[in-house]
Amino acid sequence: MIASADLARLTDAQIVAVTLYGECRSEPIEGIIAVANVIKNRVQADLGGDQKPDWWGEGWRGVCLKPWQFSCWHPEGGEGNHAKVRELVTALLAGPVTDRQYVECAAVATCIMRDWFRDNTKGSDHYHVATMIPRPTWAKGRVPVTQVAKHVFYKLAA
Repeated sequence: MIASADLARLTDAQIVAVTLYGECRSEPIEGIIAVANVIKNRVQADLGGDQKPDWWGEGWRGVCLKPWQFSCWHPEGGEGNHAKVRELVTALLAGPVTDRQYVECAAVATCIMRDWFRDNTKGSDHYHVATMIPRPTWAKGRVPVTQVAKHVFYKLAA
């Protein structure tokens, strides 16, 4: 587990970049942008139009770190993604990180937070790896709105 005090030392942009790194670092740029758009769509959503906090978190940091939303932040994240995220957070706290995949994710994070990309997910707020079997419980009976690279995307919020 990553210490809350260590996460508090990272900027929102770093949290988004680390999330992208943990979730889709091996994807082509379009795939990284797609996952970033899911984060943005959740940040911008106001479920129920009530101005109250939504179940998947509020703000960039809140959405990325909300428990059980992005598997890379949890020890059960699979495929070593949590271990990679832990290593990356440690490296970021020590100084600049020049890993090519992280730098690419950091650039996408900066651009998505400035609203510089079009939404290539058609408003999606959920996704999973296309080859996942069985599909996540939340995806059962739902039709994806698109697929970008290795992930399929869904719009669950109205």
